[in-house]
Amino acid sequence: MLSIKHILTPVDFSERSEAAVIEATRLAELFGANLTVMHVEPSLEAHAAYRGLAQVEQSEKTQLEASRRAEAQLRGFAAKLAPKASTVLAEGDPLTRIEEHAKNHAVDLIVIGTHGRGGFRRFLLGSLTSKLLHDMSIPMATGAHLADHAVAPLKIAHVGCALGLDNMDDCGRILRWAGDLAQLVGAKLTVIHVPHDIDPGSFTDPETSKAQRDNAAKHIAALCEKTGVTADVVIEGGAAMDTVAEILAAKHCDALVIGRTGQQGLFRIGHADGYALIRRSPVPVFSV
Repeated sequence: MLSIKHILTPVDFSERSEAAVIEATRLAELFGANLTVMHVEPSLEAHAAYRGLAQVEQSEKTQLEASRRAEAQLRGFAAKLAPKASTVLAEGDPLTRIEEHAKNHAVDLIVIGTHGRGGFRRFLLGSLTSKLLHDMSIPMATGAHLADHAVAPLKIAHVGCALGLDNMDDCGRILRWAGDLAQLVGAKLTVIHVPHDIDPGSFTDPETSKAQRDNAAKHIAALCEKTGVTADVVIEGGAAMDTVAEILAAKHCDALVIGRTGQQGLFRIGHADGYALIRRSPVPVFSV
């Protein structure tokens, strides 16, 4: 059974990370979880790596002052948005420090936005989110529209789960997680599948299209039976990202669950790019 007892949200003090903290607070209340707000102050080496600079000259005094400012900013940031949360300030490479903290402190869920502040901050958090999604096995909640949902009362009444059916073992794992989430919050679950054998840009014989949908339906039914998950099923042809987003809106889903793997430096939902789907989704996305 799904258990989410510790949520971590990395921040860069941008508006997007403010929305992520608010969303993380709402999720912590929903799951009865502890929340940690974390900021990583990049070291000189991290600045050099991200900016592609050979050297960054900065005195130890200036570094200390920057750390003190970051600590004060983090405390104020958390006190304003998540007064019950604990805070962690670290220094170094953001990806490494977040991974270390998550693994050493039994983090069950990471909540992060997809874009940060302009300039270096934007590059840092944008690339950091992609790296976390790629490198870490811990479930993550993210999305380009967290700010749109952060002011609304928390309610997950309908969960969508997008399955590609390319790897049935992975699909079983993803469906089981989505089913556990739906059960945990008392939500309805709908499985969404967009057959990649149906090319949205070309004509497909109706009988062939029906056979492909019927075959997909059989696979999904078998997965539901194997995992013990009860779900409605929607199978639609078309451009995968647009179709999933349209179904989520039409079904009034409050969240989307997708799977991710580290294969070839990306993750996919059938023929859909998982990163692009996160950006396109009208609701927050849990990637597992």
